[in-house]
Amino acid sequence: FVFEEDYDLHTLAQIEKFIKTNKHLEGIASAEEMKKNGVKVGELQMKLLQKIEELTLHTIEQEKLIKQQAKVNRELLKRIEKLENKEKQE
Repeated sequence: FVFEEDYDLHTLAQIEKFIKTNKHLEGIASAEEMKKNGVKVGELQMKLLQKIEELTLHTIEQEKLIKQQAKVNRELLKRIEKLENKEKQE
C-alpha cells in the first residue's frame, strides 16, 4: 500500500520531528513498550517492511534531486568557463 498514489508519505522533516518528540519511529512501538508488552514478530516485520518501502521512496526522490542539482551545476560550470574565457580575451 505504500506504493499507491494516495499514500501519505511523510516528509523527512515530519519524521525527524516525530522522532525527536517520541524517540521512536511512528507506527513502531518504543523499546519500553516492546519490553512491557512483548513483540508480535509478524506484525513488527510488516511495519518494518512499510518503513523500508517509505525509505525507498525517499531515496528515489533524493536521487532525482541529486541528478537535477548535478545538471544545474554542469550548466553553471559551463557559464563560468565562458565568462572566464571572455575575460581572458579582453
